[in-house]
Amino acid sequence: MNRAYFPWDRLVNDFLGGSFYTPRQWYNRAGTRPLHVHWDEKDNNYIVIAEVPGLEKDALTVSYKDDYLSLKATYGDDKEGVLRSGEYSFSGYLPGADASKIDAQLKGGILTVTLPKLAEVAATTIEIKSE
Repeated sequence: MNRAYFPWDRLVNDFLGGSFYTPRQWYNRAGTRPLHVHWDEKDNNYIVIAEVPGLEKDALTVSYKDDYLSLKATYGDDKEGVLRSGEYSFSGYLPGADASKIDAQLKGGILTVTLPKLAEVAATTIEIKSE
């Protein structure tokens, strides 16, 4: 899993402008706050987990285009005349995912996106022969 979740790592990431433990392809769109995202790459898929407490599925958008996964979360409320609203976003380069089989689940404020890799991209183990 992405180590940027831990407090010390988050402090180092903030100081270095992000991307200390994450690949440089991951970025946040200008003008939006970054989502707290954890990711992992397995042999046959990518797993992306985003913390979105208090948000319903209607406030979330998940898209995959040109090998980039984009997550967007909008929030807003008007309590006692104070309007608070905004947007969180995340975009990351995940090459070779099968767009037709991407699955997104929201449970308990955690969005989990599973992106299966295309067969030709999935890692395989090669047997080494010796004589």
